[in-house]
Amino acid sequence: MILGQDGQKLSKRHGSISIEKYIEEGFVREAILNYLALLGWSYNEKTTIFTNSELIKKFELSSINKKPAKFDYNKLLWINGYYIRNMENSRLKQLLEKQIRNYLASENIIDLENRIEPLDQKIEKIIPLIKERIKTLKEGIDLISPFFIKISYSDELATYFKNKEIDATDILNRVYKTLGEVSSKFHAKDIEKNLRLISERLNLNFRKIAEVVRIAVWNSTISPPLFETIEILGKELTLKRINEYMRIIL
Repeated sequence: MILGQDGQKLSKRHGSISIEKYIEEGFVREAILNYLALLGWSYNEKTTIFTNSELIKKFELSSINKKPAKFDYNKLLWINGYYIRNMENSRLKQLLEKQIRNYLASENIIDLENRIEPLDQKIEKIIPLIKERIKTLKEGIDLISPFFIKISYSDELATYFKNKEIDATDILNRVYKTLGEVSSKFHAKDIEKNLRLISERLNLNFRKIAEVVRIAVWNSTISPPLFETIEILGKELTLKRINEYMRIIL
């Protein structure tokens, strides 16, 4: 028998109990199998991760604990994150591409903002930026979707710099002009160099520059690595978002 963290029999009131539901939520099959094998069974006190072949070799009915096992969602999440971090990029790309296509279809999103590159090519570039940050494929979609889907600034972000001792409009004007003059290759190193020059000219801590730019291009104070994010967004979309954010904060 499997129990919830409250000690009661696991049921729908504890959340998802269907394996297919967990897969929809971004858990990978190997992680689910690995975790389920550990419910009421252990090989030793140190080993948590088992490949399918290792489970076949090491799993023994005689080692099963007869006591009910508690379902630990956080442990499943940790195991899933481990599998994602150690997954081949080619397979992770396939899984994420499937997830994002399902997401776009479920949300009826047809008009993507960034069509410069095919979806699979762009995801291939994004994976190194997010792989260490995510524990589920769904978290991956949350980090991938702003690369494609039109962002909409919240009222909080629209007034984020209103009472701060920083001229966000001036910074963005400088960034817009500077990035507009960067070569068509638009590499992360060139982007970093130019943004740091703005920081030096304004005698302003670079973190403040980065915060302004990050909100403008990503609609959040948190993003994947900024310079690489801007490179993948591309010059046209980056400048478009900077311009849109400047309009709402004027």
